[in-house]
Amino acid sequence: MAAKADWERVPIDEKIQMFLRVSDQMADIYRADLNATTMLGQAKTMVQAEIDSACELIDFFRFNCFFAKELMKYQPISEDPSTTLNLLRYRALEGFIASVTPFNFTAIAGNLAYTPCVMGNVTLWKPSDTAILSNYLIYKIFRDAGFPDGVVNFLPSDGPVFGKTVTAHQDLAAVNFTGSVPTFQWLWKAVGENLQNFTGFPKLIGECGGKNYHFVHPTAEVKTVVASTIRSAFEYQGQKCSACSRVYVPESLWGEVKEGLVETQKSLKIGSATDADTFMSAVIDRKAFDRISGYINHAKASPNCSIVAGGGYDDSVGFFIEPTIVQT
Repeated sequence: MAAKADWERVPIDEKIQMFLRVSDQMADIYRADLNATTMLGQAKTMVQAEIDSACELIDFFRFNCFFAKELMKYQPISEDPSTTLNLLRYRALEGFIASVTPFNFTAIAGNLAYTPCVMGNVTLWKPSDTAILSNYLIYKIFRDAGFPDGVVNFLPSDGPVFGKTVTAHQDLAAVNFTGSVPTFQWLWKAVGENLQNFTGFPKLIGECGGKNYHFVHPTAEVKTVVASTIRSAFEYQGQKCSACSRVYVPESLWGEVKEGLVETQKSLKIGSATDADTFMSAVIDRKAFDRISGYINHAKASPNCSIVAGGGYDDSVGFFIEPTIVQT
């Protein structure tokens, strides 16, 4: 909170210039490092790392600086300024922001932790246990660029310990979250149970995991259906909010679509994220491996399911699971 007092006094134009300088460095001298740490720490392929830890992260900072400048232009209407002048002053929240970030996008982690600081806020950043390498690099880049100590506080920690600590602190101003539904429900409940202890009313901003599906029209082009479904379902091992988990296909097209999915699945290379021709690498951790392989085992045992492609998995060296298509 001591750092917040000094940071709020920095003019917003100076804050924006600092963010834009860091963005330029990320686009240039740190680009390869951001991609490499995302590949090694989160098992993203070269393509997936580039569109995330380089392109999207830089876009977040540049776009949000633009939006901050646009926001500062707005003032309420004063019909007769000589008589009554209406003014609006934009200030940081009263307190600190707890940023709880996911493993699957380096860009989202950096955005949730740093973007609020454009407006003078300070954050406590709880990175995902499985994305610490790339997330720490972001923190280091900002620190080396002259970002003041104490504005963003990088706190790898046990999830429940962090959650209980921040939701019990009187100065909690907001929770900035991307992750699972149960975790966000827990945080929301904890904030509600402590309302009488806060100096204000904390804001809760959360994006939780969902399900994406494809609903195929009878007139759809089969090649497009197959290509779009394969990419949506299996890029980054399906570990995205945009990942296709189910496809509804009309019976009139299923034969062609099935054939296309099976043949394309055979061509997908599974391997190290550092190989240029790898399409899929390992899933993020043991917990994910056990959960997904459990789904596959259920499908194999169920009389209502048949595996039409994939179905294999191997944890001897990394947590690798074949892209699997199940017909129900």
